[in-house]
Amino acid sequence: MVKRLVSSPQSQLRFIEQVISIAKQYHLSGIEIDFENLTDIDAALLTQFYTLLYTQLSQEQLQLRIVIEPKMKFESISLPVGPQYVVMAYNLHGFHSAPGPKANIPFIGKLTARMEGLPQNSTVAIATGGFMWSENGAIAAISEQQAVELQKKASDNTIVRDEPSQAISFIYEDLKGEKHTIWYADHITLKHWIKAIQQRGFSNIAIWRLGQLTDETLAMLNQINETLK
Repeated sequence: MVKRLVSSPQSQLRFIEQVISIAKQYHLSGIEIDFENLTDIDAALLTQFYTLLYTQLSQEQLQLRIVIEPKMKFESISLPVGPQYVVMAYNLHGFHSAPGPKANIPFIGKLTARMEGLPQNSTVAIATGGFMWSENGAIAAISEQQAVELQKKASDNTIVRDEPSQAISFIYEDLKGEKHTIWYADHITLKHWIKAIQQRGFSNIAIWRLGQLTDETLAMLNQINETLK
């Protein structure tokens, strides 16, 4: 779909006109573009599209935020100056992998080093919650609150805080006797990631996503938000 949208100046302009129409209809202050799995997209076409999109939105006094996956080779693309860029600092482990944390310090370090070539004031996004890997091969995303409830069913000797990520992992067995491996981020994990990002010179941090968080995590995020004002 993305390839079709950016394939020519005409298709780009048609799409941009539709986006602007929707933004005006709902009285929005800007838009966010989140294109993913861009494995076969021509970099020049993508840059051309982002540049045209930013120019057209600016003429309408609309802001632009562009979300970038960590697997995208954004450091080798000449992205336009102007939009706000948000790079996902997560998905180190998930639906595509064996059990593990959504991020860790080595992963964050390599990603932020790659981001040094992006325009100033770029944002690093971190993710709440985690994943559950079941013996039957099923993998499911879970919120922090869901993980905390499942943790109550786990044996204490399986609960571990991973050193490189500060994420919590544990194993619990359901009523059918099937084992499930959980990895998730709590308030300590998120604070650890945020500190690592800030130490690498990035002060703009996005959270994906709010909702189903514990009181401890909400209090921690509010505290950090107040210190940044």
